Amino acid sequence: MSFQIEHHNIIRREVRRGYNSNMLLWWPKVVGIGNVTLSAAPTFEIKSPSGTAITTGTATLTTDGDDSISGVWVTVDASNTSTFQLAENYMLIITWTYGGIVYVDTVRFDCVLEPFWPRISLNDLALEYADIEEDLGRQAAAIDPQAGLTAAELASVYGMKGWADTRRKVRALLTGQGRIYPRMVIDREGLRYVAVAASMHHFYKAEGGGIDTEAGDRAASWLIEADARLVSLGELAYDSNEDRVEDSTRGSFGTIQTSRSTTGSTRRAGLGVDHLN
Repeated sequence: MSFQIEHHNIIRREVRRGYNSNMLLWWPKVVGIGNVTLSAAPTFEIKSPSGTAITTGTATLTTDGDDSISGVWVTVDASNTSTFQLAENYMLIITWTYGGIVYVDTVRFDCVLEPFWPRISLNDLALEYADIEEDLGRQAAAIDPQAGLTAAELASVYGMKGWADTRRKVRALLTGQGRIYPRMVIDREGLRYVAVAASMHHFYKAEGGGIDTEAGDRAASWLIEADARLVSLGELAYDSNEDRVEDSTRGSFGTIQTSRSTTGSTRRAGLGVDHLN
């Protein structure tokens, strides 16, 4: 198992608008086999969110040093700002062959002003739980018995999972307000703090055990902590005119949840969508 592969297959891809050398890395997989080694470089096509063709080309193959499996590099030239608007869901369509079978995969990516990847490490998680390196080492040994995965590498995988969760919540809030993620002025330190808590949730979830177990309770506790940190961010700064400066704010993550009973309805402040019971 390569932690590099898990990183790039977890996070949402982003390219920097106005920059000519954005690099997107993707790792092909085959059901029943896993990650594979390709004998020929795939071809690719990039389309706009509306489906308009932008460019085509041949990707560059790279090889993971631990497992000798192929990764696919594609360079995205987003220097033409008329073609690459601030928008979500550009399409990278990759055509590749393995075992005589042709596969076509679509990788979605966003064009943003400032791509963000929090790069959460073992040190970040150790500040939340001092003995986590020992437990991560045990988990890594169980995941990869050949000792190809380290505690630090596994910590960074959980970091990416935590960031993916956090980003989805931010995007969901903006979408509900009719806004788009690429125009948000990111509070990087605040969001990183949220993602660390979400990473701890994934660490304890991987320990196994359901409701009323120690690991299950700690996983649930860290999920609550992540949501609390998200709410504490307050309103989100928003850039409407593409100058990288906040010119408006959008609502915070403190929303209203509704409970319905036979005696009426009650409301309470919380995070997420309405719940009806």
